Amino acid sequence: MKILVIDDEQDLRMLVTYFLQKEGYQVETAENGLEGFEKTKSWHPDLIVSDVQMPICNGHGLLSRLESLAPPPVPVLFMSGYPGKENVDYSQTKNLKGFLAKPFTPKELLDTVASVFKGMKYSSSQI
Repeated sequence: MKILVIDDEQDLRMLVTYFLQKEGYQVETAENGLEGFEKTKSWHPDLIVSDVQMPICNGHGLLSRLESLAPPPVPVLFMSGYPGKENVDYSQTKNLKGFLAKPFTPKELLDTVASVFKGMKYSSSQI
């Protein structure tokens, strides 16, 4: 499975990438939502793990851009250090599949990613 990690903090991108690769995922990274959107069009990830607050294009801007792509939508897992301030609305898009509050443990990251993939398999089997 291919995962695109988008965050403006290089250290966090590297840590998330390390733990995901250790679990066998293929990982690419981007520094902001616009760069991530461009990589999504060419690399076609199975999941995007994205920060919410970033310069140039934030997580909500990324979700808006993703809606313009041909279906099926790429699922997105948001992560943020400001969970109370983000007003994450899961009804705003079909793409948003979960939320991780920073700081999170490697286990929380991996469990949440696994849960998103499990939900995708469950949903597709229902169609």
